Amino acid sequence: MNNLTKKMEECNYIFCAVDLHQNSMLAGIAVNKTDIEYHPFDTDEGSGIADLVQTLYDIKKDLPGSQVWVAYEASGCGFRLADIVEDEGFRISVLAPTHLPVSQKNRSNKTDKRDVRRIMDVLRGHVLAGNELPEVWIPSPDLRDDREIVRRRLEIKEQMADVKNRIHGLLRRYGHKKPDSIRTNWSKGHIRWLYSRLDKLDAGASKHLSSLLREFEFYFEESDLLERELLALSQTDRYEAQVDALNEIKGVAVLTAMVFLTELGDMSRFDNRRRLASYLGLSPKCFESGEQDDRK
Repeated sequence: MNNLTKKMEECNYIFCAVDLHQNSMLAGIAVNKTDIEYHPFDTDEGSGIADLVQTLYDIKKDLPGSQVWVAYEASGCGFRLADIVEDEGFRISVLAPTHLPVSQKNRSNKTDKRDVRRIMDVLRGHVLAGNELPEVWIPSPDLRDDREIVRRRLEIKEQMADVKNRIHGLLRRYGHKKPDSIRTNWSKGHIRWLYSRLDKLDAGASKHLSSLLREFEFYFEESDLLERELLALSQTDRYEAQVDALNEIKGVAVLTAMVFLTELGDMSRFDNRRRLASYLGLSPKCFESGEQDDRK
């Protein structure tokens, strides 16, 4: 770390830009405007992440009064690295990839080091020059955990709709139409009729339908289980009052209310209703030439 410490008297910030992958990461470390030094790590908490934290502590020890600022792009790797870095007392920023500058050259010749330099430029530009930092909001660990139940309930709903469509498609291919006496799809009577088709189809189609019906039964049971777990979550102190208030709106039940609350999280991060509407994609804008703006 000699290159990083030779200007310790004038250095106040230790910057760490991380290009994070599932099993590995490349950390670029620099103090103020010094050159970047690159350090590869794995992403295991007990080895690679611990080694990264220790490296930052070692540099900070040689630079009394300095601040450590870590940044990486938001990705499917989630916020676990951010949680650990924050717990260690370092500043953390998770950046929105779609708002980071990228040239055509970098897009066609993408490397880990290029990505580290791009994150470092944005981070240093914010701290040293006051440029905008495209941070994403980091939900709390509790909120992220609550989301898992809500999102799984939504997934099951989509998967159940898909298997229903595949059952209908299979029967349609073989000319089996629901009797007019069965008015409601997926009622007990409808499901009994579906099972009665197993003896009316050829062997291959019958096995196909049997598999689809087992899949449907699985999703039905999972949906019922998750619905109970979702209801229990909605009745906790964190959500009960807000869910009750949202349920007063016509058409809003527990699932819709919980999706709204868990996906938005801390409502105070929106300065006003316009910002909230924009975040939800409900604030269309009109871009047109001419002297008149008729706000189409």
